[in-house]
Amino acid sequence: MPADSPFQAFDLFPTEALLPTLLDLATNGIVLCTPIYAPAGTLADLALTYLNPAAQRLLRLPAQPSGTFTQLFADGRPNGSWPALHHALQTGEPGHFAVIHALEGTPHHLHVISQRVGGGLLLSFTEAAQPPEGCDPKLGTEAALRDSEARYRTLFESIDQGFCLIEVLFEGAQHPVDYRFLEVNPAFERQTGLQEAVGRTMRELEPLHEQHWFDIYGQVALSGQPVRFEQRAEQLHRWYDVYAFRVGEPERHQVAILFSDISQRRQAEEALRQREQQQAFLLRLSDQLRPLADPAHIQYQAACALGQYLGASRVGYAEDQGDQAHLVVTCNYTQPGVPSIEGRYLYDDYGPALLQAFTAGRTVVRPDIAHDPTLTDQEKGAYAALQLGATVDVPLRKDGQLIAVFFIHYVHPHAWTDHELNLLEETAERTWAAVVRARTEAALRESEERFRVMADAVPQIVWITDGEGRTEFFNRQWSRYTGVPYELSSAAAVATAFVHPADAAHTMEAFQEARRTGTVFEVEHRIRAADGSYRWFLVRAEPFRNPLSGQITRWFGSSVDIHDRKQVEEALRRSQERLQKALSIDTVGILFFDMQGCIHDSNPAFERMSGYAHARLASSQVYLDTLTTPEFSAVTRQSLQELRSTGESTPLEKQYRRPDGTHWWGLSAGKRLSETECVKFVLDITEAKRAEAALRHSEQELQRFNKQLTRTNQDLDNFVYAASHDLKQPVNNLSGLFEELYRSIRFLDPEEEQVLVPLIQQALQQLGSTIDDLAALGQAQQAGQAPAETVALVELTEEVLTLLEPQMRAARARITTDFAAYPTVTFPRVNLRTVLLNLVSNSLKYADPQRPARIHISVWVDDGLPVLVVEDNGLGFDANKYGEELFHLFRRLHQHTAGSGVGLYLVNRIVQANGGRIEVDSQEGAGATFRVWLGRLQPGQ
Repeated sequence: MPADSPFQAFDLFPTEALLPTLLDLATNGIVLCTPIYAPAGTLADLALTYLNPAAQRLLRLPAQPSGTFTQLFADGRPNGSWPALHHALQTGEPGHFAVIHALEGTPHHLHVISQRVGGGLLLSFTEAAQPPEGCDPKLGTEAALRDSEARYRTLFESIDQGFCLIEVLFEGAQHPVDYRFLEVNPAFERQTGLQEAVGRTMRELEPLHEQHWFDIYGQVALSGQPVRFEQRAEQLHRWYDVYAFRVGEPERHQVAILFSDISQRRQAEEALRQREQQQAFLLRLSDQLRPLADPAHIQYQAACALGQYLGASRVGYAEDQGDQAHLVVTCNYTQPGVPSIEGRYLYDDYGPALLQAFTAGRTVVRPDIAHDPTLTDQEKGAYAALQLGATVDVPLRKDGQLIAVFFIHYVHPHAWTDHELNLLEETAERTWAAVVRARTEAALRESEERFRVMADAVPQIVWITDGEGRTEFFNRQWSRYTGVPYELSSAAAVATAFVHPADAAHTMEAFQEARRTGTVFEVEHRIRAADGSYRWFLVRAEPFRNPLSGQITRWFGSSVDIHDRKQVEEALRRSQERLQKALSIDTVGILFFDMQGCIHDSNPAFERMSGYAHARLASSQVYLDTLTTPEFSAVTRQSLQELRSTGESTPLEKQYRRPDGTHWWGLSAGKRLSETECVKFVLDITEAKRAEAALRHSEQELQRFNKQLTRTNQDLDNFVYAASHDLKQPVNNLSGLFEELYRSIRFLDPEEEQVLVPLIQQALQQLGSTIDDLAALGQAQQAGQAPAETVALVELTEEVLTLLEPQMRAARARITTDFAAYPTVTFPRVNLRTVLLNLVSNSLKYADPQRPARIHISVWVDDGLPVLVVEDNGLGFDANKYGEELFHLFRRLHQHTAGSGVGLYLVNRIVQANGGRIEVDSQEGAGATFRVWLGRLQPGQ
C-alpha cells in the first residue's frame, strides 16, 4: 500500500489478512492477470491467475482457469479493449472499457476497469444493463454466437461421454416404438459399438432392443422432464449411466442423451458384492469351525454350510489313501433324497486323467457330465451311478503330496462361475486347515500328556518357561519337593521364593546372561524343601527358538539333585585340607612313590630330613633305594613287596643317606593309596639312636631303654598307621620314657648332657604340642559322630568347674548359673563338656588381671532351640574386626598367655557338626559373650 495512502492502521488490519478478505467479500468480479509477452517484448496476452468468488459467478469460471484473456474475450482486440489494457499496464493509469461475454448462447455486457498492481494487472468486472456506449449490439451478438458455437463443437468433440440427439418415433400420440439418431459424437461409437448410426433408427441397428428404452425416452420427449438412470442394454451387452433431456420444440420430440458405459464398474460392483457375500460366508464358516475339535465333525459342518449356501446336492471330503489307487469318502452333506456316498472308491473308475489332475494340483470341473466329451461311456456310467450331473473336485496337497479331495456335486448340469470355483477352493483350504489344526491340537494334547507323564516319571524336577522367563510347566517332583502346588509364576519369583538367598541373585544373573547370549543356562544353587531345609541342585536349560524368526520362545530345563555329590565334594575338599595340614607337619616326613619305589612327591619335613630338594624328589628320578644305605636295601625292597601284597608295610627303622654322604636314622611305615601309588610316613629318630648308643654302656639301662624304645616304636607304628587319628599317647609314652631314663642314668660327659637333654626335651615338647593340635583336629572331625543324650546342665557345669578350680582361684573368679529355662538338653555329653570347658577356660585364661573374674552361664530358648550363653568381664576383643577370624584354626588374639588357637575352632566344629551355630559379642576391655545354639538333636541321634 502506498506510503501516502490515508489508510495507516496496519497493526489493526494486517495486509496478509486484509487482501484475501477484500477479494472474498467484494461484490464486483476481481480478476488478477499476469502479462504474457511476445519474444519482441510486446504484450501478447494476459494469463488469468486468480478470480475472486464474484468473478467466478459472473464469468462461470473456476478460481484458476486455464485460459487467457483473448481466449475468453475473442472480440477484445477489434472492439478496442486491448489498447486500453496495454495502456493501463504501461502507464499505471486506470483504464475503462466494455466487453461482451457469451453464456449459454446469451451475450452478457460487462464493464471493466483495469489497474496495474506491481507487475500484474487487476481487472474489475461489473455487469452492465445496456450495451456499453460505442459498442455495436449486432457485432456483439454475432461474436457471442460464434463463440458459443465454437465452445459447443469443442465440447461435443472432446468429451469422453457418449452423446446423441435422437427423434423419438411414436405409434399414435403416446406409444413410442423407435427413435432415430440425428447426431452423435465420436465417443458414441466407442460407448455403444453402433457404427454409422446417424439417420438410422435403433430398431434397424438392434431389432431386439428392449422396449423400456423407448418408453423412457418417449416419456422425456412428451413431458419435458429430464431423467437420469442406470440400465443394462442386453443386445449391446453393456450397462449405461444415462442422462436424457428434451431439446427444441416439444412437437419435434427430440431428446439429447448423455451417457457413459459403466459395464466395468457394474461388473466390479457385482464382483465386490459376490466377494463380500463369500467373505461373509467364509467368516461365518470360520466362526462355526473354530470351536470344533473333531476333524470329522469339522469336515461335515463345512460340507453342510457350503452345500446349503450354494444349493448343491452333495458336498464332502475324500481322503487319499497314498496307494495311487484309492480314496475314501469319510463324510458328506446331501440334500433330502440324495444318497450319501461314504465308502472306498477307485480313481480309475472315473478316468485315468482324474488322479493325474489331482496329483498335479489341478481342480477338475465337469459342468455337464452326461455330455462331457473327455469321458468314456463306462466312466459316465460310474458318475451316473452316484447321481452326478455336474461336479467340481478340488485337490488338497501338502508338501507336494495329495492329501484329500474336496468335492461338490449337482444332480443336474451346472454352469460354474469363477466366483463359485474360487469359493470352493477357499472353503476347501480353510476347512482342511481347520482339520489339520484339530488333528495337530489333538496330537499336541496327546504329546503334552505323554510329556507330562514322562516328566512326572523322572526323578528330576522338570520345568518350562517362555522366552521372558514366565513359568509354563513344573512336573510333579517340584510340588513333592517344595510342598507347594505349581502355579503360574516367573523365574525371578521362583528364585526369590525358593532359591537360597545367597544363590538367588547369581541365578538370575546367569539366566539373564543366557537370554542375552542365547546360550545354555546352567547354574548350581540350593532350593528350599518342604521341611525348610535346602539341597543343592544342578539347574540346566536349553533354549528353543522360533524356526522362522530365530527368537527364543521357550526354555526347557531340569533341576537335578546334586546335594549328595556336593557333600562328597565338600568332604573331599576337607580331606584334602587335612592332608595338606598333615603334609605340613614339621616332625613327620611324608613320601609319595609308585609300586617300583620311584618317588614323585614329598613334604617339606622329609626334604629337610633327607637333604634332597623338592624338585629333585618330584622329578621321578629318585628311588627309595637311592635314599637308603646299602645294608638296608634288602629290607627296603621287602617293605615295598609288603606294600604290593598287603597294602601296608610294617614300621621299619633304617638308615638313610643324604646327597652329601651323611647318614640319618628314620622310623617309617607305608600305606598303599591305589593300584599305582603309595605313601610313607617317616620320623627322624637320629637323636633317639644317638641316645641309644650313649646308653649302651649299661646292659640294664640298655635293656630298659630297648624296652621303652620298642614301646615307643610301637606307638610310632600306630601313629604312622593312622596319621589323622589319636597320636598323643605314643608321644606321651616317649616323653615319659625319656624322663624315666633321665632320672635313672648319668651322663659321663656333663657338657653332652647340657646339650642333648634340652634338645630332646624341646623336640618332645614340640612334637607333643603338634600331636595335641592334631588330636584336637581329629576330635573336631569326629564331633558329629557321638550319640546325643539327655544332659543335666547343673551336673555337667559342676564337673567342668571342678576341673577348672585352680584357674578359678587364680582369677579370683565368681561363677553364677541360670538353667531355669532349659535344665536339660539333648546333645552328645562328651561334646557339650568340651564346649563348656573351652568357653569357661578361655574366660578364666583371658580374665582382666585388674579385677576379679565374673562369669555367668545360662540357657535361654530361641525358636524352640536351647541357647547356651557364657558371659564374662575379661579382657575382651574387637568382635567386629576379629569375629570372622575367631574360630579359625591356630588363630589367637592374645599372646600374653600360652595357647594353641585350637580351642574355639574345636568348639565351633562341634557345634556345627551337631546342627547348631555360635555367635559372639565383645569389645576390648568389656568382656565377651558367647551364644551357642545347640540344635534339635534327639536322644539316640
